[in-house]
Amino acid sequence: MLVSKKTVRLTHPTEPGAWVEVRLPLSAGDTELMRDGSLVSMITIDVLAAVITAWSEPHPISLETVRQLDLDTFNWLASEVQSRSGIMDDPEKKASNESSSPTTEPATEVSQPSLGT
Repeated sequence: MLVSKKTVRLTHPTEPGAWVEVRLPLSAGDTELMRDGSLVSMITIDVLAAVITAWSEPHPISLETVRQLDLDTFNWLASEVQSRSGIMDDPEKKASNESSSPTTEPATEVSQPSLGT
């Protein structure tokens, strides 16, 4: 099925007045931008640059300006994009799988790419 994307404005949690608009959720095409071609727990700079549609920064959005984000902002934004795209890192998946107990015979699962960096 095709991913229906929408633009979401995220307010920076520690910088008053700062915001970023992103197209979510991530699609298979977005993940092509990742260096190794697989879904990883850390969203790459390339992917963030591709999904950011607007921001409160006075500079235009480009790969170079996204590279210049401070580490806290990058980590916050990557986490938001992952979370809002339904991507969990390995510890979250493990906890989720352990807490759910199936009441019926489980369906055959399609293996998903590793989320490790």
